[in-house]
Amino acid sequence: MSQATVTAKTGPGIQATAVVITDVVGINFDLNAGVLFISIVGTPSPQQFQLTGSNTITLTASGGVYTLTVS
Repeated sequence: MSQATVTAKTGPGIQATAVVITDVVGINFDLNAGVLFISIVGTPSPQQFQLTGSNTITLTASGGVYTLTVS
C-alpha cells in the first residue's frame, strides 16, 4: 500500500504535523477550494487537508509504492 506524510491544517485551529497515513488508495486535489482529499482503505470518507500557496507537494514512486509528502 501507499502512504502519505502530511503537514497541513485539517480544520479550524487544527494542525497536522508530519502525520503518516498508511493504506492510501487515492488522492484528489480541489484547487479552487484549496483542499487535498486522501482516501484510505476501510475509511468511508476521505481525510481533508487545507492547501495553501506555501505547500510543497512531492509524489515519489519506488518499487511500486507511492509516497505523497505535503508540507
